[in-house]
Amino acid sequence: MTTGARLYELADLRARIDAELEASEGELTPEVAAALDAWEIGWPAKVQSCVLFAKDIEGDADKIQKEIERLRDKQQALLNRRTWMVGYIGRCLELAGVEDGGGPLGSAKFVKNPPKVEVLTPMDSPELRNIASWAPQYVRHEETWALDKKRVLEDHKVGTLDAELAKRVKVVQGKSLRLK
Repeated sequence: MTTGARLYELADLRARIDAELEASEGELTPEVAAALDAWEIGWPAKVQSCVLFAKDIEGDADKIQKEIERLRDKQQALLNRRTWMVGYIGRCLELAGVEDGGGPLGSAKFVKNPPKVEVLTPMDSPELRNIASWAPQYVRHEETWALDKKRVLEDHKVGTLDAELAKRVKVVQGKSLRLK
């Protein structure tokens, strides 16, 4: 089956092929093909060795995928801990009745989120058409009917929001904790 190749020579050649594959980032280059052609064993043994080599490569790829999943899980656990810690800091600040706290190396402060419009009653196309008849500035109509929330926010800010529409929407502004 073999034509004079010793076991250590085959291992050395496989290491060379591995190095060529790694250098070419897995791309089958002429150098890799030349290294495979230099593998001086009989054809059936060469095919079998190449199949085993391909299975080893697939196994390495599977190990890497499992490591990626393990690291993703670890990353998520760390992010969950951070979320818990930020919540804890927020609760401590609220219990102390302060908006910010900390020192020169790290501080936390409550900041206002941008205001947003919450729809109190569902508004379908006929309802929006109806609103457009008495307050067209608050309704957009390109392909579908929609409430112009940006305009609602602007008018709410300056105090000119239509009273009838104010019964159907609410502008809310929450707060979030910012860490420095």
